[in-house]
Amino acid sequence: MQNGPRLQLCQDWMANVKQPDTRISCCGDGDAFVADDFEVGPHGEFYAIITGDYQVNKSDYHDGQKPITRGAKILIPPNKLNRAQEDGGNPSGHGVVFISPTGEVLCYFGPTLS
Repeated sequence: MQNGPRLQLCQDWMANVKQPDTRISCCGDGDAFVADDFEVGPHGEFYAIITGDYQVNKSDYHDGQKPITRGAKILIPPNKLNRAQEDGGNPSGHGVVFISPTGEVLCYFGPTLS
């Protein structure tokens, strides 16, 4: 199985990845959303654009929070934008944004392919 070692590497990374500002866990794959596209706003703000398909389960969302679906633009706070190659990079080959069940952005990692 050719993808076995890479899949294990991604699972290990996902289990151990930390938020860039607090060094607390980014949670796990249930909080991860593929965001291969991005855009920069007129004032330098960074938006990750969700490119994966996710099943919407309304019970997972709180107090009017919008479901996270393909095409959603997620504002990434500057302190949650991870640029640290020394953290091992992102082996998934995709941009990944971690979002808590309450809608808080925990961290964003670009596809560094280490």
